[in-house]
Amino acid sequence: MHIEGGDKRQNLRVPYPESCRPILVIGKYQYEVIDISQLGVRFLCKTGQPALEPGTDIDAVLTLHDTKPFNVQGRLIRINKRFSAAMMAFKEKIPMEMLIQEQRFISERY
Repeated sequence: MHIEGGDKRQNLRVPYPESCRPILVIGKYQYEVIDISQLGVRFLCKTGQPALEPGTDIDAVLTLHDTKPFNVQGRLIRINKRFSAAMMAFKEKIPMEMLIQEQRFISERY
């Protein structure tokens, strides 16, 4: 699949408006999800949260809209200090049905 603009991603990516971002919990810290795909999640890193390092394996709890919290495992692959964001690649894909539900949730409200 080819998407206009040169983006060759083959996975559905769900971007979140700031007012309805789901939460990713790593340890005792909560992070706002910027966007999510079957293969990973991008989230905000705010001041006061612990420094994260690329290559770190992570166990986290993800709570999407209209779903129960569920465990995800992955590896932190990138930190963008300029945008205070991090990218985590999942060890197992998130079911496509969950992403479609999220997309529907957002389109119905925004």
